[in-house]
Amino acid sequence: MNQTPESRCSILYIDDEEKALKYFRMAFASKFRIFTASSGEEGLALLRKEAGSIGVVVSDQRMPGMIGAEVLGCVREEFPQIVRILTTAYSDLESAILAVNKGHIYQYIVKPWDVTELEMVLQRAADYYQILFERNELLRLKMSTLQRIICCDRVKGLLLAFGDGDSESAFRQALITVIQSLKGTLPPDPVCGSGSGVDQFDATALIRRELHSGLLLKSLLTDEPGDATILENCNPVSSLGESGGGLARELSRFLSALPGDIQGSVATPDGAVEVELSAPRDAGEVLAGALFSSEPTPAAVLLLRLLWRFAGAGISLTVMMGLPGREPLRIALVQQPVSSDDVLDALREVFERWDVAAR
Repeated sequence: MNQTPESRCSILYIDDEEKALKYFRMAFASKFRIFTASSGEEGLALLRKEAGSIGVVVSDQRMPGMIGAEVLGCVREEFPQIVRILTTAYSDLESAILAVNKGHIYQYIVKPWDVTELEMVLQRAADYYQILFERNELLRLKMSTLQRIICCDRVKGLLLAFGDGDSESAFRQALITVIQSLKGTLPPDPVCGSGSGVDQFDATALIRRELHSGLLLKSLLTDEPGDATILENCNPVSSLGESGGGLARELSRFLSALPGDIQGSVATPDGAVEVELSAPRDAGEVLAGALFSSEPTPAAVLLLRLLWRFAGAGISLTVMMGLPGREPLRIALVQQPVSSDDVLDALREVFERWDVAAR
């Protein structure tokens, strides 16, 4: 996203006739950066590789295999921001209707071309792409700002919800532990969600979803734990003072909530507790889910609760989460007292490396 619109807006021309490709290159290479492909399949493969620099796709209609309308329909589905133009030597109404319906084309051009006229069409298409590009950048900036507001509100809401003496102090320790551990990873996108784009941006829906997520998070954090299902009473955790049995139940509840492909082990060296998780996925997804995901996962919520309970008991807890062959993510419970300002400052430091516009 650091490129300028001008450097991005190259043109891809798709046509099964080699002479047409050569003629197109000769006519417009001095004005635009030109990519060419001799089939729809080849053009889509090239586009997937060079989509960051292509702003306009021009496709011939009558080609073996995929016709132009089908090609532009695929372009629209995968790269909706790219401007689409259909050209054909056959001025039939059926092709025009098909192109509009399937590819939502910007313009329909009949061969043979008038080079001057086609150059004007291409320039207008490139200008239109630049306008769309700049609009999307502004929307992404707004989305990034809203993300920060939403996440700050959720954290502030949690700080207020647990504002009673020792419980408040322990909860702040748990919050700052999770936030500081995010410095080495990228939180999931709480506004867009996975796979959604700028065109699906709906501020009202996002705020409502955040309210639902915040209420769900609070209810999960304050819900009473069930019986231990993984750790037995004889586990060393239950021997760590008066809170040991309760902490064992909390730890069992957390381990029970983990997805089946995440394996965990527990050790208690020198009166501390160490949990090691082997996860064939991004550890940051589990870690950040409670604070940043629009749908908090049970494992993420229970991890935050686990840190909170251990902080309240004054017992050291370290959770190691990692992918095979990569350095694990280390979540070490902050031991010293922290203020609400400390928590929010830590959140700001995460935001300095987190910008939706860079995605």
